[in-house]
Amino acid sequence: MRTLTLRALSLLLRWASEQQPGGGAGGLNVLCCDFVDVSHFCSLVIRLNYKKVLAAPRGVCTVPRATAESIGCCHSNQTGHPT
Repeated sequence: MRTLTLRALSLLLRWASEQQPGGGAGGLNVLCCDFVDVSHFCSLVIRLNYKKVLAAPRGVCTVPRATAESIGCCHSNQTGHPT
């Protein structure tokens, strides 16, 4: 079993590296492999995940940032008086 798997592993790795991540048309959602310790399979799957993250549109933050006053922050150079 191991010998057969190792022979096919290079084909699987090449095919997997050409895939696009995601659940849409042509997207790959789940990828499994035995003997992940003998190849760069895990790194390849992680790269596919990064492709998905980097391709996603980034939203614009509409929540105002908290200020030191609004959270009662104390600076270390003060003696318990919030800024």
